[in-house]
Amino acid sequence: ASSASASSSSSSSQSTFLNLRARPAAASQDLRTSTIRRGTLKKSDHQKEFSHGGTALHTSSVPSSSKTLQDLIDEEKTAKSIDEIFVRNLSRAGSRYKGTDGVLSSKPVDAAGGFDEEHQIDMTMFTDKKDRVTDLKKWEIERQESIDASKAMSKVESRCWWWLGSNNFSERQLIKATEHLTLVKTPGAKSIVRGQTYIVPVPHSSSFIECGSEVYGELSSYKKSLTELWSSQGKACVFLETALLRKGGIWQTKIEAVPVKCSDYRMYFKSSLRELLDEDEFGNVSNKIIDLGKNKGGVRNAVPQGFSYFTASWMEKGKEEGYAIMVEDDLGFEKDFGLDVISGMEDVEKLKFNRKKADREMDEMDVEEFKGYWAKVDPF
Repeated sequence: ASSASASSSSSSSQSTFLNLRARPAAASQDLRTSTIRRGTLKKSDHQKEFSHGGTALHTSSVPSSSKTLQDLIDEEKTAKSIDEIFVRNLSRAGSRYKGTDGVLSSKPVDAAGGFDEEHQIDMTMFTDKKDRVTDLKKWEIERQESIDASKAMSKVESRCWWWLGSNNFSERQLIKATEHLTLVKTPGAKSIVRGQTYIVPVPHSSSFIECGSEVYGELSSYKKSLTELWSSQGKACVFLETALLRKGGIWQTKIEAVPVKCSDYRMYFKSSLRELLDEDEFGNVSNKIIDLGKNKGGVRNAVPQGFSYFTASWMEKGKEEGYAIMVEDDLGFEKDFGLDVISGMEDVEKLKFNRKKADREMDEMDVEEFKGYWAKVDPF
């Protein structure tokens, strides 16, 4: 059943990327000899101008009193989309952006007073690149993006052995599979202590903050059960997620559940994160430690989607506690940071210095042993 699910997941991910619309006919702009201008529309062909104080940026033909919940949701999504496009274009412009980019009127801009009513605004900064090209050029861009995404997903499917959708999924390490998550036993060669496991989303997800509420419902049950399991053996369970979204492109996230004997894990992680921030000379991480226990909604409300982050958490009286930081530079952040903290805390060798070889027979024994432990706390 697991193999069939993996095959189905793999096939659906490929078809999602390669399902392209029919190739549109070429327009006159697609026949230009200049490769730079080929396929690019004139400003008058794509931009919408409006006078400041005149036509509103977002308009709706539906009276506000008659709007349905879906109307309000659609308006909010549109507003967020335009804001995201502006930020992306602004970052591309960099130091070339002077704050008056896009002003079509020759009338000078008063920096203190802002735009005058007579100013016309060039909407280029608020439009996506695809909206400034011909239909054929847009199709070519979408085709290349589809090819790139398909190649990236193929890498995920071949490298992320812990994911059910991977071609190389290690079924013998599977402990439990539910609708949205799987519990996978970490092989001995990739563990720093015995009993480590991974909690992995069934759908492709680069980070857990991308997942829906139904995934988090199951995740809470897994965390509570693992905490109960290790508590019965006099240990705590620390949950680690390192989501480096820009370092390796598309990736399949996982939460590492690590049993620990040391009771001072809260202090260890807080002091280690503080030390990391104090010694960070190159801006690899943000300068703030996020207390998950004091942040309603946890890491989902603390970190915006699309940003890299690290989180270490644990369950206390049924509630998630722990710390998180946002990662600014993926290349400068150690992907095994959380495991290294636990290595020092438990006085065991760090994973990167681990010289253990893969032992399939021992791994199979560990899986069977863990399944016996899990059966006593399985909430599903």
